[in-house]
Amino acid sequence: MKRYVSWLVCGLFLVLAGFCSAADSISIPLDCKGLQALGAGQQRIEVPAAGFSVMPPQGENWCVRSTASGFTFLKPPASVEIPAQPPVPNDLFQVVLQAVRFMGMALALPEFGTEHPSPEQIKVVVDELISHHFFSQVVGGISSAERRFQLVESHSAVDGSFGASCVRFDAKVAEQGAFLAPPDVVINLNFFNNLVCAHPQPTSAKNSLVWISFVEVYREGDQSAAAALSREVEPFLRSLEFTGPKIVRYQIN
Repeated sequence: MKRYVSWLVCGLFLVLAGFCSAADSISIPLDCKGLQALGAGQQRIEVPAAGFSVMPPQGENWCVRSTASGFTFLKPPASVEIPAQPPVPNDLFQVVLQAVRFMGMALALPEFGTEHPSPEQIKVVVDELISHHFFSQVVGGISSAERRFQLVESHSAVDGSFGASCVRFDAKVAEQGAFLAPPDVVINLNFFNNLVCAHPQPTSAKNSLVWISFVEVYREGDQSAAAALSREVEPFLRSLEFTGPKIVRYQIN
């Protein structure tokens, strides 16, 4: 997502450079430039090489980006308000935070080194990935001396509804040193009803994990707004279907 954020910031500077107004603030529309817009009633999309498909989040203003391992979804607002003259770094950070506040992911993860793992084994792996901030680093960036993560709370439980070894988890993580964030700002990463499954028919003897995720990213002290999107994201979080893996390019159907 850092590439998308960088594109967004550059675009804002270009817009502001050509805009002159006596108003206190201006409204800048956001769209899916750099990403692909999801149409209304978008059908199931597949990651053939990883052997799974999902229904993307439903609703307006969802964007999608394909990656080497699956898909990332964002729901930016239709527009943002920023000071007309001149914006300061905190103003730009607020715009970026609004653009990436709601994020979904459907990704194949690196292989898990146990053949036919049990749900209990997957739960152990998921708990370790949470505590070592693996999921947080996928969302927020690699941990470093400047970027630090702290697990606030988490909960995981086996989910036996997919015919595979699967685990659901929720987690709240505090991040300091986020990209473009002022030094004193703490960002919350809230993982809601995430799903991790071991593929029942992997391409090798080692099982590949599939991660279906919804994350809300917002400034500490703000109120969570994820509940308002439950009707859009819950079908996505429960839509995982496994297919026979094929060595072909990732695509959107």
